[in-house]
Amino acid sequence: EDQISDARKRLQAVFDGIRAVLEGKAGRFSLEYPCHAPDRQRWFVLNVTPLGGGHDGAVVSHTDISASRQMSEALRTAHGQLARAQHSAGVGIWDWDMVTGKMAWSVEFFRLLGLDPAAAEPSFETWRGIVHGDDIGVTEQGVGVDIHLRIEGQDRIVLGDDQRVDLDQRTIV
Repeated sequence: EDQISDARKRLQAVFDGIRAVLEGKAGRFSLEYPCHAPDRQRWFVLNVTPLGGGHDGAVVSHTDISASRQMSEALRTAHGQLARAQHSAGVGIWDWDMVTGKMAWSVEFFRLLGLDPAAAEPSFETWRGIVHGDDIGVTEQGVGVDIHLRIEGQDRIVLGDDQRVDLDQRTIV
């Protein structure tokens, strides 16, 4: 019964969307919807655009987006598995685009550093701000290495409550 109710809501949304485009109240309308077959899950996107050129009417198209939806779901699943593996192993991942200077840190990497991902910006400056003072020189020297090296070492991280954590690092550049 919930499926029938959902289908009715989608049907009403399609009707309202097409009407809005035909009446000039909307420049376009789009809706993703399931249309599953007995042997597989299928998804489509319905697009409605005005005919244009001074003509009344609209172009309505349905595009099969099943492959894209499946890839997105597989990516979400893999991301969740990676996050659980990082947490279980007590490791984190960081990525640094040396051309743009932009960094990305996994949630687990933030946690290992004692940082809140919602409050801290992944950057070399953030990293530098928590590395023990005696280790700053070694860390900064590592930044200038030939980009085809494997870097291994240990940094001492100072958490906000003066607690120290030894962080082993293995980096492939």
